[in-house]
Amino acid sequence: MHHSSHTAALVAAVATSGLLLAACSSDEDKAAGAAEDFFAALKEVDAEWACELNLGADGGPLSEEHDDWQSCLDGVDRWASNTVMPADGELPDVSFDSAEIDGDTARVSESPAEYSFMYPFGLTKVDGDWYVDGTWYL
Repeated sequence: MHHSSHTAALVAAVATSGLLLAACSSDEDKAAGAAEDFFAALKEVDAEWACELNLGADGGPLSEEHDDWQSCLDGVDRWASNTVMPADGELPDVSFDSAEIDGDTARVSESPAEYSFMYPFGLTKVDGDWYVDGTWYL
């Protein structure tokens, strides 16, 4: 019995340290993931998906009921109509290695040139989730 309690304690300690390590990198990974999802939505010209990843002017996450929902949908349409598609007709997938976190805000590296996304691009954490700060479509 004595041996199994040490094993259980060791397993618990390893599991806890794994959680701590995950918690340390998770904000960077989540912020970068939100930015990657946003560009994936743009690539698909999926305005609703893209806008669900954005905040409104009031700092709240967008949904169909939000006052800024239509402005965001229109912004995605404007972006799509002004973007020159590559010769093969497909924008590249976007990947960010990490995000630079500063409290509840984050920045990722520049958006890829092929996307012609010439807007300031920041992320903000609201209720534990990361969103594009939304100022680009207003």
